[in-house]
Amino acid sequence: MSQVERIFSQGAVAALLGVAAILGELGATGTACAGELAVAPAAKIVAEDSETTWRRGQWALGLESAYVYHTIPNPILNVFATRTGNPLHYRLLTETLSLRLQLTSPAGPSLLRGCFEGSAFLTGSVIVRGAESYFVGAGLGLRYYFVQPRARLAPYVEARGAFGQTDSRGYFEAQQQDLTFSYQFSAGLRYEVNRRWSVTASATHQHISNAYLTHPNYGFDVLGFSLGVIRRF
Repeated sequence: MSQVERIFSQGAVAALLGVAAILGELGATGTACAGELAVAPAAKIVAEDSETTWRRGQWALGLESAYVYHTIPNPILNVFATRTGNPLHYRLLTETLSLRLQLTSPAGPSLLRGCFEGSAFLTGSVIVRGAESYFVGAGLGLRYYFVQPRARLAPYVEARGAFGQTDSRGYFEAQQQDLTFSYQFSAGLRYEVNRRWSVTASATHQHISNAYLTHPNYGFDVLGFSLGVIRRF
């Protein structure tokens, strides 16, 4: 055996003995240390994801699909006078594409700790039941997340307002002109899948009317649910 081979062999044996010694020391510490070693990287990943997700100035794209089907009286107007829901019993399938910007970093006391997120969006609805056949529009929204440190699941509430167009037909209890206005209120949950992707689910209230630009102003309000996906960049 040459001198080089002998040195290499001795080095390999020393390395193996060193690895064996380290493994033996780790084994002697018991399962508690093993558990800490397994949990620490995961905790670090969660912390890094949380910091990235809720950073002020973070941009994202969102896509939501909603189905609203249960007619209700307008909750705002119903405070001042007793009203019934629209008798045409509208049902809508709505797609919304939004550009989202986190406006603040998480702050606040205890369970109210959270942050604001603004959005600009395009929306389109197929009216599967009702006098009209579609609604398309654009608008702005504001969402508040209730964020706890290192949490992947965040409840939220959101309000949106939009203007747009429909194919009005002047029917009784239906839209009286093509220019229409809409607002939405939502309450839901957002789950962080990883640093880039998250999913949402919410209960949704959608309103469409002519905003008293026509007389009479027949609007409608419907409840339903939505599912969405968000991609940060």
